[in-house]
Amino acid sequence: MRLILQFPVSLFLSITLLVLPGMAGWGDSLKEMGDTGSKAIGLPYTPTEADAGIREVLHMGTDYAVAELGKDGGFAANPAASIPLPDMLSSMIGESGLLSSFNTAAESSVEPIGGLFHKTIDTMDIGNPASMVSGSDTSITDYFEETARPTLKELARPIVEQQLETAGLGAYTNAISAAQLMSNASGSPFNPTDYVTDKALDAMFMYIGDQEKDLRSNGAANASELLKKLF
Repeated sequence: MRLILQFPVSLFLSITLLVLPGMAGWGDSLKEMGDTGSKAIGLPYTPTEADAGIREVLHMGTDYAVAELGKDGGFAANPAASIPLPDMLSSMIGESGLLSSFNTAAESSVEPIGGLFHKTIDTMDIGNPASMVSGSDTSITDYFEETARPTLKELARPIVEQQLETAGLGAYTNAISAAQLMSNASGSPFNPTDYVTDKALDAMFMYIGDQEKDLRSNGAANASELLKKLF
């Protein structure tokens, strides 16, 4: 009788280990099954803990990005994030005023964009948390960017557009239009809002990735007990 009872348990654990890492999404009951199996075989963390830890990493990274990029000179005075003029504009328009508009708008947009990041992190499907925890230095950030960036860009565009207006982009409308007509660089018109939005998102994801690298390389020494458990 004991052999009959043990076989299903061992079979369940084997299936759990093989199937769960490949799942695209986890329901609550599936997570509970994975947690039970993980604990039974002595794994260092459960799927639920991995899921929560990934969200914590992304929240920490977002806060770090907002703090660094949203301060005075967060873009303009930051070589890693400073927004340049595209080549097709730099040779036709005086740089200083337009550059200032781009970088000031990005800096002012970071805090509300950070709010969008936090909401997305709370509701996104983590997918395969175990592979992200055990992955590369930026596997969590890479997954977040790959899955969430298109939606985040659409949500961020109105914020950046408003901040560009506030930063005085309107003074350069005619010059930008003229540069577009003259350059024909790629066959598609240059859109300042799309350009600055993309640059702002680039910088946000870069800083989130830096935070993830730091957590992994330092073993999450100064982080929560959960992250110490994962890394």
